[in-house]
Amino acid sequence: MAILEDKIRVRFAKTGGLQYISHLDLMRTMRTALKRARLPLKYTEGFNPHMKLNIALPLSVGAESVCEIMELVLTEPRSDAEIVEALSGSVAPGFIIYEAYTPVHKLAELGWAQYEIRSDEINGITAGEIIKKLKTRPMMVLKRTKSGEKDTDIAPGINRISINSTYDLLTLVLCADGQNYLNPEYVLRFIGLEDCSIMRTKVFIGDAVTEFR
Repeated sequence: MAILEDKIRVRFAKTGGLQYISHLDLMRTMRTALKRARLPLKYTEGFNPHMKLNIALPLSVGAESVCEIMELVLTEPRSDAEIVEALSGSVAPGFIIYEAYTPVHKLAELGWAQYEIRSDEINGITAGEIIKKLKTRPMMVLKRTKSGEKDTDIAPGINRISINSTYDLLTLVLCADGQNYLNPEYVLRFIGLEDCSIMRTKVFIGDAVTEFR
């Protein structure tokens, strides 16, 4: 049971055509869905109140996810099942609401994210070459920062790598904290994979093992 004026987390999927909407559009879409769901949402105070809503770890346009995390605040208690049912009937096709739950970890504890990369370019011949590139040190790429673009070593942002050429699958666990977030597109650019799909499948706390809740 959700507790009065407590933070609630909702895990949902953003797949298919929804991969092409920006984070800003995602926020707008979810605000609309939450209003349609008629959940008792908490708003900020003041002249122009805003819904207390946060969606963690913005995805790049073109990437899918089955572990999106939305945090909101209710002013009246609702069961987790009621929240899921209300939202599921209000979101656009392509969104899947998996669960609602009381947070275990703080958002600041988000440390790592797992991505599954699929591409026809991953095969028995290139798999070894990809792994070899991913073991290069340093791994310098031109990375966009708040102060502009600069050459950056992205190797410290990679925790785990695995590759399955049978299923054209590359799995990466990359840094997801606020200071050193590593977009998987930088890794793909470094190894030369261009025609591929990106799916975020899990998020972890700082130990890169414990799933974030």
